[in-house]
Amino acid sequence: MIRVKLVFVAIAAVICVAIAGAARTSQPPELEQCIGQWQGRGKVIVLWCKLDSIDVDVTIDSGGNVHGTIGDATVKEAELGRRSWIMRRLGNHNYLIRARLDGFLVEAEGIRRDGVWFMFDVADGHLRGSINSSGAKFGGKKRMPMTVMNVDCERVASGTETAGLVD
Repeated sequence: MIRVKLVFVAIAAVICVAIAGAARTSQPPELEQCIGQWQGRGKVIVLWCKLDSIDVDVTIDSGGNVHGTIGDATVKEAELGRRSWIMRRLGNHNYLIRARLDGFLVEAEGIRRDGVWFMFDVADGHLRGSINSSGAKFGGKKRMPMTVMNVDCERVASGTETAGLVD
């Protein structure tokens, strides 16, 4: 019986380590395909927001730093990373931008969040994915996370064209 418990504890420990590693990102080796300025929009899927889509305008520099806007908010303290192997194997997007926000996501409705996670893949000159904001499980538009699906951003400037635009 003790052996069974020890095996169960060992399996649980391995799963916890894998999940903890899944939340981390590392600098992607093929970062070059992400560098540049990207503009597009995504579909808001929460019922408490009257807006049906949100604009995305982000610039990714060669160091993986990200600047721009998501909705009406300014992106700050943002960086690009590659999702962990376990997250990719589970069918999640390859890349993740973690960003703090300054301002309202939707100013007209008073929707403000501290941060977002933009998960995406790069294909055919587009960033395609979804965005989840910070928030609480309850509280409607004042507190709950905003989810934006079917985000599709097109490259409007390459990394060399944006070199002087990013601090």
